Amino acid sequence: MNRYSLKRTGLTELPFAVVLIAAILLSGCSNSTGPEFVMPVELAATLEGSQLNSNVARVELTITAGDITFLTRNVPFESGRINVIVDVTPGQNINFSLVAYDAEEEVLYSGSATDDVGLGQDVTVNIQMIPQVLMLKVDPLFQPVSTNTDNIKYFDIYVYNVEDLFGASFRIEYDNDIIAPTEVAIGPFLGDSPQSLARIEPEYVAVGITRTQGESGVTGSGRLARVFFEPVIEGNTPLTFNTSTVSLGDPAGNPVNEFSTLVLENGEVSVVSPIIE
Repeated sequence: MNRYSLKRTGLTELPFAVVLIAAILLSGCSNSTGPEFVMPVELAATLEGSQLNSNVARVELTITAGDITFLTRNVPFESGRINVIVDVTPGQNINFSLVAYDAEEEVLYSGSATDDVGLGQDVTVNIQMIPQVLMLKVDPLFQPVSTNTDNIKYFDIYVYNVEDLFGASFRIEYDNDIIAPTEVAIGPFLGDSPQSLARIEPEYVAVGITRTQGESGVTGSGRLARVFFEPVIEGNTPLTFNTSTVSLGDPAGNPVNEFSTLVLENGEVSVVSPIIE
């Protein structure tokens, strides 16, 4: 889970904490089969990339106002798509909450937003879904690029909800027929001048980062690395963590807390045909 694109909603680049965005479109002009005092609410989101919904088993929607819960229900999540219409009583400070679970009922992501729902009113509510577990993630999870642009192309590696992190290492594997990584820049999460080693090989990029001996570990979420690349030919390539190479250690050299339940979010790059002006 995952980066989502919205149906009928335009988006700009979002901060790293946003993993998905769901658009709840409330339209006073829509036809509803329910009573006149409710509004039809369409929840529509599409997961970009064929492989990127493997960690999410179900998504739950809850709508509340104060102490009143209007509804709690699973929303359809098939082939990376969410699309459901529910009826909501108009009012002020209506809260929309989404929670994404894995197959073991662990909460992977959650987010909520509050807005007013009025008759005859069009409202868009953006929900930012933030990781709730220890996670190592490619960002963006899906990225289409063209070969005929001069834009700088890269993907980031973020860690979320880590405790007392002193050093990290990982390997990202890719199809070198599709993209060619050119440079690795170490991110700011482990400090201004951590010790690091980055190696670009024909089918993988290996990164190792550690703080200086005597320093304490870092807790929270942030960017570990940025990998720059050039597209080679049309096609899709996964950006896959090699599980045997992933390490997150504390100052004593032990795995960080919850490392045994670490969630890895792989990514994908799609190189598309050049855009003809």
